[in-house]
Amino acid sequence: MDTQISASNPANVLNGRTICRTVLDALDYLGVLNERGIVATIYAGEVFCPNGDTPGMVLIGTVSTGDSDQRYLRMPDSNTFRGRFADGTPIHGAINELDRAAVKSDGIVLLTDGRQIQGVEFQPGVRFPNYELTARQEFLVHLAVGLLGAADSCYRVVDEKLLPGVRCLDYHAIQGICVLRVKKLVNLIKQASYLRVSRMEIETALRLAGLMSKSGTNPRVR
Repeated sequence: MDTQISASNPANVLNGRTICRTVLDALDYLGVLNERGIVATIYAGEVFCPNGDTPGMVLIGTVSTGDSDQRYLRMPDSNTFRGRFADGTPIHGAINELDRAAVKSDGIVLLTDGRQIQGVEFQPGVRFPNYELTARQEFLVHLAVGLLGAADSCYRVVDEKLLPGVRCLDYHAIQGICVLRVKKLVNLIKQASYLRVSRMEIETALRLAGLMSKSGTNPRVR
């Protein structure tokens, strides 16, 4: 992937993981369904995680002359896809076959080897770690890690080939952080956040990320 997606400012990355399952769904969501020619590019591949899982990450990016205008849609984590060739022959392929494929406005996918596939649908696969966190909850966890001074140990490179220059939170590393004063951490997050957020909402986000025990009273230790 030649284009870098900023992990610190993901405003151009839209979340379609729960509402989009096909390439046509993605084009409709991105607002390029009725345009002409090549309107998008697929970036896809398996990401190797610390727990041994290999979820398939899929993003569909709009074609733009300027990087500032380019948008990406995160599709459901998928290791395989289904579709059909022009003569109706079905195909069930590995997700990395779609990497760098061009997408026409009618949803036809042009693979790098010249094959053309229509009706591409992403099949549910291994989910990327911490899939269940909302964007708001993940923001609060990012704040917590920064306030704890644990950024160096909790951020890692996702995949230099699929997402060069992008680092993400390693939720397995997060669970090894020692939080001695949870109440103080929650107060600091409230002060640092530009969001109007309650203590309960912060505590829920920290608990889901593994920074607090299920009861919310006993901190995890190294």
